[in-house]
Amino acid sequence: GQGLTGYAVQHNTPAFAREAQSDPRFKFVPEADEKQFTSLLAVPMISEQRPIGAMNVQTLAPHDYTPDEIELLALIGDLAAGALDKAALHDSMKRQLGELTALARVSEAVTSPIYLDEMLDVVTEMAAKVMNAAVCSIFLVDEATGQLEMHSAQRTNRSYTARAPIPIGEGISGRVVQTGQPITVLDVRADPRYRNPELARAEGLASMLSVPLVVREKVIGVLNCFTAEQHDFTPEQIALFSTLANQTALALENSRLITNAAVVREMHHRIKNNLQTVAMLMRLQVAEANGELTARDVLHQSINRIQSIAAVHEVLSEQSFRLVDVKDVITRITR
Repeated sequence: GQGLTGYAVQHNTPAFAREAQSDPRFKFVPEADEKQFTSLLAVPMISEQRPIGAMNVQTLAPHDYTPDEIELLALIGDLAAGALDKAALHDSMKRQLGELTALARVSEAVTSPIYLDEMLDVVTEMAAKVMNAAVCSIFLVDEATGQLEMHSAQRTNRSYTARAPIPIGEGISGRVVQTGQPITVLDVRADPRYRNPELARAEGLASMLSVPLVVREKVIGVLNCFTAEQHDFTPEQIALFSTLANQTALALENSRLITNAAVVREMHHRIKNNLQTVAMLMRLQVAEANGELTARDVLHQSINRIQSIAAVHEVLSEQSFRLVDVKDVITRITR
């Protein structure tokens, strides 16, 4: 709406002036270095009935633009608008393809049989790439301490300093865990909610996006993204980052369930073996039982056999399985 260019865009019609700088619609822009020019013609660039910009022609000498010249520039503007729209569509498709590829790689990582720390490193690395971020990090809630502990961080150009635990409710990440809602910060160096602005300056970090890791309405951590320059995160970027966080949270929950199931199976296996060993010793004792032994003697013999097995296991654990001092084993058993 300002200047001949803004007028052309706002009214969707060409705007021109022989003496442009004398025209009341003219707006002087120092950075444009327009003092040397006299006449100006501006035409709107239209794409699908909406203006996406303007194209200007300026002359050194005074010039009266003819209808043919105006029509020609308007045609060139329409062609340029179409080319820009195609380029924007191409960029958008390329960006979406990159996002889908990143999501696919994250999905592959979170379902692959790799260790938890390795999986989290893949997530932060892919998140940093897809968000074009300087740093991405993952903090998880430690149930024992009630604090956020950093488990993974990826930086594009140099090592990222390990962060101290963050109490829930404090700082940006702590508030995200407390509220369960994403938080964006334009400049962490100047935001009083950020816990360590000096470290952010030293690391060269500016804007921040923090989203919760949620499983069954329970926040188990946060996924953070930092940029080197001030940046307004778009709703699309927040939605994409939240999708990455949701996938990560599900992967963490699945990992914990698998680990717990494995622990239960291993406990069952070991306890069952121990009970079978005791049962075997009882059978041996029954087979050897005679009228001369009292119940007390039978129990003492069973206890000695169990302790003998324990002594053998103790020696094996101390001296490994390759070289065992048999005399030491016999001495322990006889004792």
